[in-house]
Amino acid sequence: MADLALPGQSVALSGQVNNYADAAFSLLGGAGSFTNTGLNSFTLNFGTVNQGSDLLANLSILNTASGTADSLGGSFDVTGSNFNFLGFDSFANIAAGGQQNGLSINFITAALATGNYFADVTFHGVGANASGYSGSIGDYHLHISGTISAVPLPGAVWLFGIGLTGLAALRRKSTAPQG
Repeated sequence: MADLALPGQSVALSGQVNNYADAAFSLLGGAGSFTNTGLNSFTLNFGTVNQGSDLLANLSILNTASGTADSLGGSFDVTGSNFNFLGFDSFANIAAGGQQNGLSINFITAALATGNYFADVTFHGVGANASGYSGSIGDYHLHISGTISAVPLPGAVWLFGIGLTGLAALRRKSTAPQG
């Protein structure tokens, strides 16, 4: 069979190259010190607090990609039951430079014993774009810690106790039968 001659045809192609979505946790306000501890790893430390304290940290997750980039979405896994977590639900479509707010971590110490407490949040990031692409961008980890100490008794309470003891001793001495 012989080759068949075909007429020339122009074809216009266009394409777009997107930057991958990239995530990061951020402390918006509230209690605790927040640090980036390495690649995709962050720490929120509430420090040492007195028993009975109620501490709240407000966070967000950012799509740190810039320019034409994939949108960010994903889901969270939370481990550790000594902190209250609000807003750690699945989400999608955070554009480059955007953020998902409303992530709260509450450290309520009234019902907890003195000691060290830890929890971890893992964000399973997903990048997606209008072409139909959707793929994992990896996991991002947030380690939460806090230490509860006993509430110290103020010096005035000790002085008050010593004073009551002294009054009780004087009263016993004054009511004792004289012989």
